Amino acid sequence: MQAAYDVNIAELRDHLRATTSKAITETIIEVCNATREGRECELDDEWDPTLKAIAQAQITAGQRALTGGLWPARWKEQQQAYNNRSRSKNLPAVWMATTLIIFQDVLFKMWLARNDALHNSEDSACNET
Repeated sequence: MQAAYDVNIAELRDHLRATTSKAITETIIEVCNATREGRECELDDEWDPTLKAIAQAQITAGQRALTGGLWPARWKEQQQAYNNRSRSKNLPAVWMATTLIIFQDVLFKMWLARNDALHNSEDSACNET
């Protein structure tokens, strides 16, 4: 399952790298990894304190909030600040919606990989007679 996660989370990482700052990208990916592994975010002391607070709020909200698309609005505020710095006219709400769609697609692809491994493998306990 780790290989499936790595392949699929790369899609989200690619989207983030193309549409937002390196700091926001790395923070969101760390939130995903921390949530998957059931741990706190590992962001060093030099990390942007605003992004650290947003990441902590996301972790505190829990796995269901992350997977269900209930992300703090402060992500959009940070994206708007990035857009202002890069003189982009893109809307942070559109960025957030696109990011959530890609993230949920990652989850769906992981579920498909898990389902395939569980039900279509000859070695699966479900296929034993």
